[in-house]
Amino acid sequence: MQRIFISLLIAEKLSNKSRATLVRLCNKVSKDGHSRKDNSGAWQIDKSFLMQYYDLSERGAETAQSKANDTSMQSLMQSLLERIKDLTELNKDLSKQNRELLDDNRRLLSAPTMEQKEPKDYTPIYFGVICIIIIALIIYLIITS
Repeated sequence: MQRIFISLLIAEKLSNKSRATLVRLCNKVSKDGHSRKDNSGAWQIDKSFLMQYYDLSERGAETAQSKANDTSMQSLMQSLLERIKDLTELNKDLSKQNRELLDDNRRLLSAPTMEQKEPKDYTPIYFGVICIIIIALIIYLIITS
């Protein structure tokens, strides 16, 4: 028969014992292989050993484990809802920043640059100045002759 190791959180719900009591039990029975530490260093205990040690009925254990699973599921759902809320708010902020950047880019692209400006044509001004100078010379010559 394969042994099923459960976390101390579930063991607390099954046995209605405190965490400290269960840690002491785990330390005591670890040499016999009834408890172990997982990869993260958290204690796990053999479910059938726990049931036998505290003389718990399988039906009561199933109910307690179901309650523990419900509690775990509720806390998981709550944390997921909070995470969704945080991500939604972050998405709104990023969307706003994206719109602002797009507006800035549109403004920059529509603004005339030095290369896009057409050079001014000063020919009419030069022509007008030359005409005035010629007329002034003609008037001067007429007056002085």
